[in-house]
Amino acid sequence: MIRLAGQWSDYGREVNAHAHTMGVELAQLESELANVESQLSTTQEQLSTAQSRITELASEKALVGDDRETQRLLAEDTAQIATEALGVSSDLASCVTRQTRVLDTLVTLQSNQSDLLTERTKPARDQDTDIISSLEETLGETRTKLTDVSQTATETCEGATERYNALVKELES
Repeated sequence: MIRLAGQWSDYGREVNAHAHTMGVELAQLESELANVESQLSTTQEQLSTAQSRITELASEKALVGDDRETQRLLAEDTAQIATEALGVSSDLASCVTRQTRVLDTLVTLQSNQSDLLTERTKPARDQDTDIISSLEETLGETRTKLTDVSQTATETCEGATERYNALVKELES
C-alpha cells in the first residue's frame, strides 16, 4: 500500500508537472492567440482603410475620366462652333461684298441716267443720237446687271442671316 501510495504520489507529481507544462503552453498559446488576434484586427483595419482608399481613388479616377471626357466633348463643341462661326463670318463677308456690288452698280446706273438726261436736255439740234442710243443701251445693260447683282446679294445675305440665326440658336441652347 505504501508502494501503491508512492506510485500514486509519483503519478500525481507527473500529472501536476504535465498540467503545469500544459498550463504554461496554454498561457503561451493564449498569449500568441491574443497577439495574432491583435495583428488580425490591425490587418483588418488596414484592409478596410485600403479598401476605402481604393474606392476613393477609383472615384477620383472616374471623375478625372469624366472631366477628361467632358473636356474632350467641350473641345469638340468649341471646334464645331468655331468652324461654324468662321463659315458665318465668311457668308457675312460675301453678303457685304455683294451689297457693295449693288451699290457700285447703282452708282453706275445713276451716272448713266445723269449722262442720258444731260444729253436729252440739250436742244434737239445739239443732241447726238449715237450717244443717246449708246447711253440707252448701257443704261439697259446696267439695269439688267443691277437686277442680277441685287438678286445674288439678296440670296447671299438671306443665307448668311439664316446661318447666323442657326448659330445663335445653337449657342443659346
